[in-house]
Amino acid sequence: TAPLTLLYFGSFPLISLLTNILTMPIVSAVMGLSPIAIITADIPIAGIVSAALLHYSICLLNLLIEILSRVI
Repeated sequence: TAPLTLLYFGSFPLISLLTNILTMPIVSAVMGLSPIAIITADIPIAGIVSAALLHYSICLLNLLIEILSRVI
């Protein structure tokens, strides 16, 4: 997408590289935990643990994006 960004906007914000590098591991965790949370939803302890891990992963991702948005 970088060439299209350069073509249409005439510049490429370097903060987007940092944002992608920092958020991709958390996004990967969220993507992996989502089906696990759905599958284990009816299992008493496993469902609670997987849902909590998913919740905190999403909260961490939101916090990181909020912090990075203030840098711009």
